[in-house]
Amino acid sequence: MKSLLSLKFPLHEIAAGCLITLFLYTGVSKLINLSSFYRQINLLPFLTTLARPLSWIVPLLEIGISLLLLLPVYRLLGFYLALAVLIAFTGYLTGMLTLRKHLPCPCGGIISHFTWQEHLFLNLTFLILCCLGICSIKYRIPIILRPLKTFLSKSLLRNKQGKPKT
Repeated sequence: MKSLLSLKFPLHEIAAGCLITLFLYTGVSKLINLSSFYRQINLLPFLTTLARPLSWIVPLLEIGISLLLLLPVYRLLGFYLALAVLIAFTGYLTGMLTLRKHLPCPCGGIISHFTWQEHLFLNLTFLILCCLGICSIKYRIPIILRPLKTFLSKSLLRNKQGKPKT
């Protein structure tokens, strides 16, 4: 059996795995606490009239994006939809930071306890991952974990030979 570090992983698979985790977690969290999610959206002055449909559409969209990212045939479409959703969420977060209003966070799970700055950092990180995933598919850019294996092997050999750990 091959070691995990000896395998090659295309960048888009790593990015897709991270995005699947994010969107499944937040989508399922929102569905589990649907009434709370609806109340939080309903408190946003510009979304009051759309609160009911959005309380279903957003989590189902997040779960749908996860499914698209899971299937290699639809992965690129999943990345583009994830990018669109993340841009929309990041725009909303930027607005919250700019307006300095204390509005509720309609995110699901533990993410709902983040500050607006932490939300923005998380979104920007996932936006970058999304863009890397798209580029990886379109331009076939691989990421290979073999250099990591080589680095770890050399580090462990140095430490076994009595050299100080760095």
